[in-house]
Amino acid sequence: MKFKPKNLKGTRDYSPIEITRREYMKQIFKNIFRRFAYQPIETPALEKREFLEGLYGHEAETLIFKILNSGQKIRNADIDAFQAGDYQNFVSSLSDKALRYDLTVPLSRYVAQHQNEITFPFKRYQIQNVWRADRPQHGRLQEFVQCDVDVIGQKSILQEVEMLLIMASVFDALGIDNLEVKINHRGILESIIEYLGESDKFTEIVIILDKWDKIGMDSIRKELSAIGMEEKNINKLKNLITTDLLKDFTSSIIDDLKESPAYKSAISEVNKILKIFNQLNKSKLTISFDSRLARGLNYYTGMVVEVVHKEENYKKIGSLAAGGRYDNLTGKFGLQDKSGVGISFGFERIFILMNQLNRFNHVNAPRPKVLFLNFGEPYNIKVLELVNQLRLNGVSTDLYPVTAKIKRQLDYANKLKIPYVVLFGSEEEANNVLMLRDMNSREQIAYTNEELFEFLADKIS
Repeated sequence: MKFKPKNLKGTRDYSPIEITRREYMKQIFKNIFRRFAYQPIETPALEKREFLEGLYGHEAETLIFKILNSGQKIRNADIDAFQAGDYQNFVSSLSDKALRYDLTVPLSRYVAQHQNEITFPFKRYQIQNVWRADRPQHGRLQEFVQCDVDVIGQKSILQEVEMLLIMASVFDALGIDNLEVKINHRGILESIIEYLGESDKFTEIVIILDKWDKIGMDSIRKELSAIGMEEKNINKLKNLITTDLLKDFTSSIIDDLKESPAYKSAISEVNKILKIFNQLNKSKLTISFDSRLARGLNYYTGMVVEVVHKEENYKKIGSLAAGGRYDNLTGKFGLQDKSGVGISFGFERIFILMNQLNRFNHVNAPRPKVLFLNFGEPYNIKVLELVNQLRLNGVSTDLYPVTAKIKRQLDYANKLKIPYVVLFGSEEEANNVLMLRDMNSREQIAYTNEELFEFLADKIS
């Protein structure tokens, strides 16, 4: 049976030039993270399914890829739950593993598991694949790279400021500007929703508000009504979250709100973060407060931040980076009182944007710098010795694998844009030289072994 070669929906292949560009991006991320004293870790693609549940919110958790049990375990499926129509428990009985949805929850598990080996505050970065059973579209895959930087251990707004400075440094180094960076605080949203008497709907309201830029206020209003929020409260909520709450104003709608200690604390924290960041920031990045910013993931508790491109064509790509403060996420794994803060960079979306902005023009796929032509069996050992010596001296060198017409071998070099070709056949052997051909100028010059190595060492560095 023959199969049509095709990627699974929501996944993709990457060509050599794309891999080179992605490695270029990764190196920029790594250099900056290390400059800020962060260390790398890696965690498995698979986590216990129960570890990932109850943290992201219902809507996000529907996107977790669950892994079907195998062998004897599959025989332990809860058939009674299936017959009773309890499909959630039935599916759970079929699966005790899942592909990681993000890198933050695995980090929290890692920190709790290795707490005795870790020095706190623990500063780590991680660049690995994650999986989400989302509807594939432009800038949204089911398998993609996430690039995270987090610090866990203490609660200090200096850590929030550091995250923002890392973010500014990354986008500067990537050559991406004209960005819209929004900041908010979950404490402000909690205070507003408590003030409206809707605290029991906090999670649902935040998830709905997180869609503001995607669906608009009319749709937000409909969804809030659908969860039982009264029209007068929807109007109050709209007025509050479309106002710059950092500025002092006297609207009667917030008189009671301004008396809330939690509200005043959150407003004060955002003001301090922005003040320190603005004093230290040397990049083009500017940050504005937006009380509409919610971030739908349940585990955020403090500052939240999100980055998109200002231009409409590029804004459609979606969020380029986002993150915030999360308290006691490690508590799920038995490690209490370890607050964390982090930023997750949308690696795939940034990659798309970099391509569209032509930021990779100087990044080329790795090619051999020198190709030795193949003149057959009598010369192979001598040529392989030369090839090996060049490789040991750091020169990317290749040998055409079979004897073929010279034109075919030169065409191969041209297609790969190999700058130099070396010929060693009967004539060169008789004269004890190597013939070097410059593929751009087509000039050919005879060299001794030593002269050739000296020339290539000078030209190729």
